[in-house]
Amino acid sequence: MIEESEVGVQTAVLGFTLRLLAGGPTAVEALARSGLLEKSISNDSPWDENDLLRIASLRDGFVVIGYFHGGSAGFMLGQMHAVGRGKVHLFLHRIWTQGKPEWSREADRFIDGVARSLGCDAISGIVPDRIVRAIVRRYGFERKGVLVMRELSNVLAEVSVP
Repeated sequence: MIEESEVGVQTAVLGFTLRLLAGGPTAVEALARSGLLEKSISNDSPWDENDLLRIASLRDGFVVIGYFHGGSAGFMLGQMHAVGRGKVHLFLHRIWTQGKPEWSREADRFIDGVARSLGCDAISGIVPDRIVRAIVRRYGFERKGVLVMRELSNVLAEVSVP
């Protein structure tokens, strides 16, 4: 179950916060009020605003909204997805930012932590062809057919204490 954050979680970037919302009315309202949906709609996506809001309303859906000094800066929209054989992916339907690369890096670290805390085996998604190379190069995803995917290890590294 996704635990919502009431306020934005501080990141390593001064003034940049991230807020996690579980799927439902609050997530739909926050995403709609962010003003980012219209900006994120592209010609290479079959989804419109209503489709994205429908995903945000799902019980297994989630929204992460990034804020820079209180203003909406970007969002991630996805859902938990059982892929079979007991595996669960955190599936990202839409990732969009109007910000700097360091915002994307902080958001990637944040969503990685969310996926690990939920016991997910991987983070996956379908991204436009024009950004696949960047996702693979910058964030360690691999192309798997039409998906990009990054498998997660939920095993903690051993730490030796002197």
